[in-house]
Amino acid sequence: MLSVAGLAFAGAPVYIVVLGAALLILSTLHEYAYLQPRFAKAGASRVMAGGVLAAAAMSLAFSSLCYAIGRFFAWLIAG
Repeated sequence: MLSVAGLAFAGAPVYIVVLGAALLILSTLHEYAYLQPRFAKAGASRVMAGGVLAAAAMSLAFSSLCYAIGRFFAWLIAG
């Protein structure tokens, strides 16, 4: 996320947010992957999907925040 803020500071376009969020989501899916058979066996796939969707929303929000912080500091220094 530091790289997202740094790229935003350097003037990178907004789609960097999507890249940062995708990387966070992939790391989250890697953590949930070994639990998937247990959730499926217990019949709780919807519960797991809810957790993954919540993590994806948080990843997008955090990536957006890092981008906004980078742009803010660029504006602050340029101002």
